[in-house]
Amino acid sequence: KKNNIAISKIKCIFPHNVNMISWRQIMKVLSLQPDQIYFSNIEKTAHCFGSDPFFNLKDGIDEKRIVQGDYYLLATMGLGATFGVMLFQF
Repeated sequence: KKNNIAISKIKCIFPHNVNMISWRQIMKVLSLQPDQIYFSNIEKTAHCFGSDPFFNLKDGIDEKRIVQGDYYLLATMGLGATFGVMLFQF
């Protein structure tokens, strides 16, 4: 809302690799489609602390999950129920 962009306009979310269960719950709450969250590296790299969204972004770009003009998010969760998100346009 703050950036005047509907969640449906977000091409892909590159998350912190917490686990599939947490992201699937977020997917339901936000009415996201499965292809809007980059899950490919959860099994491959597991959790790499603060690096997860950046590994996911790099691999997502290589796989053409986002193209010029697409909006995407880098998202992370932390201890104490903290949550951080950065919005970008490719």
